[in-house]
Amino acid sequence: LADFDVWLKAKEVLEKKKYPHHIGNIFAADVFYDHDKDIWKKWAALGVLGVEMESYALYVTAKELGKRALTLLTVTDSFVKEGRLTPEERQTGLRNMIDVAIETAESFA
Repeated sequence: LADFDVWLKAKEVLEKKKYPHHIGNIFAADVFYDHDKDIWKKWAALGVLGVEMESYALYVTAKELGKRALTLLTVTDSFVKEGRLTPEERQTGLRNMIDVAIETAESFA
């Protein structure tokens, strides 16, 4: 799980900067595109906001090393909405996420 204090600081930074955001659970899977095209609906019914592939390893490694961890994600593709973000939308979202990550991390340094 995410470290609560790091999560709280990231939330504070997001709100201060007025960046659009969602806070919630994600599903870390070995397979991003499942053969069952509707599998995401089962996770969505449980309140899961998205699917990604790296946070499980991040959290396990942090726990083993006694470190704090938080996953910040920028959504680029959607199972729900048609189409993809433009390159400009991806760049802005990524820039905002990195900005929040740096400010959050600096507060714990």
